[in-house]
Amino acid sequence: MRELHLVGRRQPLAAMFLAACALTAAALDGALIAKAGLPAASLLLVGCLAALFILWRPAAFVLGIIFVNAFINAFSRSAAVSVGSVALNPSELLGLLIIALGALALLGRPLPTAALRPILAPLVVGNVLLAASSVAAGRLGTDNIATWVRNLGFLVLLLLAAASFTEERQVRRAVALFSWASLIPIGAGLYQAVSGTGSSEFVRGDISRVFGTWNHPNPYSFYLLMVFALALVTLLDAQAWRDRLLAGVWCALVLACLFLTYTRITWLGLVPAVLVISALRRNLWIPLGMALLAVLVLLLVPTAQKRLAEVETVRWQAPGLGGNSIEWRLAAWRRSAKALEGGLLLGHGANAASELLGFDAHNDYLAALIDGGVLGLATQLWLQAALIAGSLRAWGRLRTPVYRRIALALLAVQVAFALMSLTDNLVGYFQLYAYHWVFVGMVCALPSIERRVEAAA
Repeated sequence: MRELHLVGRRQPLAAMFLAACALTAAALDGALIAKAGLPAASLLLVGCLAALFILWRPAAFVLGIIFVNAFINAFSRSAAVSVGSVALNPSELLGLLIIALGALALLGRPLPTAALRPILAPLVVGNVLLAASSVAAGRLGTDNIATWVRNLGFLVLLLLAAASFTEERQVRRAVALFSWASLIPIGAGLYQAVSGTGSSEFVRGDISRVFGTWNHPNPYSFYLLMVFALALVTLLDAQAWRDRLLAGVWCALVLACLFLTYTRITWLGLVPAVLVISALRRNLWIPLGMALLAVLVLLLVPTAQKRLAEVETVRWQAPGLGGNSIEWRLAAWRRSAKALEGGLLLGHGANAASELLGFDAHNDYLAALIDGGVLGLATQLWLQAALIAGSLRAWGRLRTPVYRRIALALLAVQVAFALMSLTDNLVGYFQLYAYHWVFVGMVCALPSIERRVEAAA
């Protein structure tokens, strides 16, 4: 119980570290004033003060990530920073910032180890195995290192969210910010649909796929699936008519944009997500309503029929491969058997699947098998099982309504993503999984927060 009262307070190690940072910033600022004058010194001082504030209030840092992540990829094509021979887009720079400041912000802060342990074990083991296989295979290039950095960023985000959310108001703010921030990519998607400025990439004819503030319709649709799960459980829990109206409009907007992405795998991903929510909420009207809506869309919207027909009619090309969407995938998966040679146990290292095949595997499990071997695939399945079991356990044990909504939405998304990964690439999107790991860390922190609130009452 004593540990719960210490959560969120300044620890001696963290206080000493921040004091040292403040003194260092003051010294550097003084030296810069003497050499460069006040304007340049003021920029350094403001930057140092911002960093110190983030280290002092990591929950504010996480809230900032939730907000900025909603639109940061909109600048990925026009705003890049060159570091030597490597060009970093804003999303990648955010990942480096998360690792640098997030790791420092964790100093001296207690973690809900009981809730984190089942998830940390496969996550750490998987990253260690991937690093070992990469070193053994000599895959130490920029792309390989970027994969390690991305995975490290996910780990820091998980721990930072678990350590930072210590009060109920912080959780409510995070959920509200995620909800309201989603209106930015939703608004961008609707504008692209109305103005005809969506992407026609990979789609023939008159179908224009919206991509919102993301860089491709597919990850945009994956993100919208996360938003829809939270919007749906919010609608089901709404009591006042105003809350029901707002949640209903939110669901409708998300579904409209999700349809306009024309991402078939996400359309299918709605099925397991909705079934999980309806089964645990014991509400048969949800899947029935969604089924009726799907039938109406297929009957009344010609582009929906055309997009589904493209599974058989549109021909895809890759090095040495061809065929429609299904034939191409089956041929690619058969061809990948050669990529497994000589690396069945530990694999060939990070990004080996795309490098050896010459294209993305369109199956995250197959990619994990090529990259990390049997051991790598086993740890990925172990991690997914731990995440699903942890979310289900949290939903069953938590008593606060908003906490149960978060756990249920996360569970539905994880089940959907696990199935969607059979035919698509989801794991590589930092912007998408940044949200995912923040919410996983938050769910790990919820039992401690709930016990603390009950003890105070």
